Amino acid sequence: MKATKAELQSALVEAQRNAALAFQNLEDLKEYLLSPKFHSDPTVQTSDVLRRIEDAKCNLLETLVL
Repeated sequence: MKATKAELQSALVEAQRNAALAFQNLEDLKEYLLSPKFHSDPTVQTSDVLRRIEDAKCNLLETLVL
């Protein structure tokens, strides 16, 4: 079955949205790691970092599935 132009456009918009969310997730992780919280104590909560990475991965996977 061939996709219509509207369906392709919708899929493109959804893929762009998911990619933007993944990018934002990674930017949030970067901000978290560079936050003042770590200036005096450089230890990181592994679970926080892993959760943020998983969020970004989920957004990227949704983009690839389209």
